[in-house]
Amino acid sequence: MLSDMLQQPGESVTMNIKPLKIAHHRNGVCGMPFDCVLFDKEEDGRTTHMIAVRFPDDEGSYCKNPRIAVFDIALLYESVIEFGENSFRGDHFVDDIDKAIKAHYEELAP
Repeated sequence: MLSDMLQQPGESVTMNIKPLKIAHHRNGVCGMPFDCVLFDKEEDGRTTHMIAVRFPDDEGSYCKNPRIAVFDIALLYESVIEFGENSFRGDHFVDDIDKAIKAHYEELAP
């Protein structure tokens, strides 16, 4: 049932990820800055090498609509960028990605 697949507001989904590398991009003079997170996702005994691009969320938004894009790196290497073929629900990854980014910045702090 579709309602079983949808994340409810305030509901957290935990993915089994292992962050590998995190980098901040200021995106030029006028662009919105973002973070990139390379990570491995473990599922059913299979490891998938992935990347998340995390932009700041809209301030004052009435619902959780995270600004994040998640891709399978092997599919990107094969030039697969089509929706449904190399697209993943960012709301399923955002909590773990945000935790990884926060930990990364805490490690960098003096």
